[in-house]
Amino acid sequence: MKKRNFIKGISIIIVFLLIASCSKNVSNSKYYFISDNELTSITKQNDTLYEYKCEENLQCNDHIHKSYKIIKSKKEENLMLLAVERTNFVVNASKAMKDNRFSIIGIEQLSSNKIKFIHEHIYYNEEEITKLPFEFDLIKNKFGFTFYEESYLKSLPTDFEVDADMYAEILSAIQDFSLEYLEKYNNTQVTGLYSTGAAYDFLAREFVKRKLSPIGLQKKLKSAHDKLNE
Repeated sequence: MKKRNFIKGISIIIVFLLIASCSKNVSNSKYYFISDNELTSITKQNDTLYEYKCEENLQCNDHIHKSYKIIKSKKEENLMLLAVERTNFVVNASKAMKDNRFSIIGIEQLSSNKIKFIHEHIYYNEEEITKLPFEFDLIKNKFGFTFYEESYLKSLPTDFEVDADMYAEILSAIQDFSLEYLEKYNNTQVTGLYSTGAAYDFLAREFVKRKLSPIGLQKKLKSAHDKLNE
């Protein structure tokens, strides 16, 4: 089922194109996940993680999308394990959501300019999180989104077009995506919405490994497709 969701997420982007014919730490930097026309940023201030929704120019909404108070932490080499308590909710949040407000987050420092953010959709009440064995096995071999550090994103070229060769290479990469990537996705409890996010994560990597900005990647891919089919 998860494999189908992942491939469906990839397909959503491709079908859209066709139819449309570690020295830094998350505590002192802002990191962004790249999707279509909206970015998600995370930053840590004191004992709290904050998540914001942002524009392609890296300007973020003043409104905090989600906030998580860190109640317990553990570090092992480049991997950080956090037990967190969500501290903000939408107005109509249910009692069950508020009671089960605790969860586990993993942050892996992939390099000086990118991190992997692991957050399974498994939630606990206060008693459960207290009794839960706080071990790295909770986040090892789990799927996580790649977030890129702000100054690094700003350093990458944005004024470019995807040519025919790059377009073909990316389509080929999608067809031959890493089995390890898929295995981690299958091993992680996520919602169906993650499939599209996973697709963007994968495509963003293709841009970044070419030292190009992944911001606005879908528009660039669509433009390349349209030109090839004129």
